[in-house]
Amino acid sequence: HAQELMDACESIHQMFWSAKGRDVPFIRAS
Repeated sequence: HAQELMDACESIHQMFWSAKGRDVPFIRAS
């Protein structure tokens, strides 16, 4: 059960940072 929780947290982190990675250059450009 703990492993499932870790996987979920990792997935959320990856989505969060990939979203941030897309946002940052966009903000700098504008």
